[in-house]
Amino acid sequence: MPWGCDMLPTRLEIRNFIAYRQPDPVLFDGMHLACLTGPNGAGKSSLLDAITWVLWGKARCASADDLIYQGQTEMHVQLDFLQGETQYRVVRQHQKPKTARGQGRTLLDLFVWDENLERWQPLSAPSIRETQQKIVELLRLNYETFVHSAFLQQGQADAFTVKTPAKRKEILAEILGLEQWQKYEETAKERLRQIDQDLMTIAAVLDDIAQQEAEEPALLRDLEVAQVAHVDAAVLREEAEVRFQEVAGAQEQMNAANARLAQAEHRIKQRERDLRDIELDLERHHQQLDRLAGVIADQDTIQAGFAYLQAAREADQQLGEKLQVMSAIKDRLNDTDRRIQAARADLENQATAHRTRIEAAERSAAELGALHADLADVRAEVERLETMGTHRDELREAINALNEENAALQAENKSLYTEMQAIKTRIETVQAAEAVCPLCGQPLGEEHKMTLLDDLQTEGTQRGDIYRANEN
Repeated sequence: MPWGCDMLPTRLEIRNFIAYRQPDPVLFDGMHLACLTGPNGAGKSSLLDAITWVLWGKARCASADDLIYQGQTEMHVQLDFLQGETQYRVVRQHQKPKTARGQGRTLLDLFVWDENLERWQPLSAPSIRETQQKIVELLRLNYETFVHSAFLQQGQADAFTVKTPAKRKEILAEILGLEQWQKYEETAKERLRQIDQDLMTIAAVLDDIAQQEAEEPALLRDLEVAQVAHVDAAVLREEAEVRFQEVAGAQEQMNAANARLAQAEHRIKQRERDLRDIELDLERHHQQLDRLAGVIADQDTIQAGFAYLQAAREADQQLGEKLQVMSAIKDRLNDTDRRIQAARADLENQATAHRTRIEAAERSAAELGALHADLADVRAEVERLETMGTHRDELREAINALNEENAALQAENKSLYTEMQAIKTRIETVQAAEAVCPLCGQPLGEEHKMTLLDDLQTEGTQRGDIYRANEN
């Protein structure tokens, strides 16, 4: 049996395959030409089907279940072959499904003989598909090419001749290994393209070298001029360094003092911005208080009963909001006070340091007299901050007085609210169908009832006026 490559079978082992139950292994050692004879159905083609099935998983039958020996549930085929000087073994097994609707289970393994260890080493991939691809790459021959070239199946002797010209060309190219030569050609073309690119790069480098060589005389002249200029510059630098050392000390002191003054001015400006922000917050809060007072003053007079209670609740809620606003303002003032105190202490420390440094500068360098004006500015700024602190204390005292007055008004409003609740209850009692006199316990007449209601409503109105006046 001819083969399309250097693969030579050496041993074939079959179990439960088509017509063979468990025959002895077929040994191909020493065979150069073999002939299988026998009547139809004796199993000649089954041996060839066993080889194609173990190598490629394909045979004349469409299903692997149909290749299993009748009455059995599994089959096993093993083929040993030489590929060049290396010996390989392929083992393929298949088991029928346990149910009619199930699927059979196939196993495929590839081994290579290790001469040093004298044992088979596995080459199988994780999946059957990957292992099958390894076998095809090893043989350099797939099933379709094999059955159309080296192996003519029964009834398909003209299978190659009836193929289209393109298909026949493809089969012959695979048999002759022309695909490998195409790879060689592509590799050679890629190598030529790389060489061309390298030559272009080398030519560009050579052009740069030639241009640099042409510019060398001019560059040498420029170098000589630059060296002379460098010597002159070095002499001038030494003279400048001597002069600089003479005035370096005074200039450094003046620069340090200026830097410290600039830092102090920056901090003062920051504190001024903080104070402006606080003043704007206070103005906004006062405007909000004025708007709230105007809203309360514009409300209609509560007529009776439930209207008194509703107005009292709304007024209580507004009072709470005012207290929250005033509490926020108080927190902001406290925070401002802390920041002013910290700024004052910082400025005082800085002023003390500035005084010490300026006095030293006045003793050491008469030309630094300009610093006295800066010191006066710093002192004026410190005095201004102290004045602002006094104003802050006055604001704090005013806020404390407002808080005390607000607390008294709130306590009085709570008392008025309780009295208004009691008046509302008495009005509801008098308005009942069978109202009685709260003093003598006798039933009230309509005239007496109306008089009593007028008195109660007048009393509630008076307390409501006092309540609203407190809110304003």
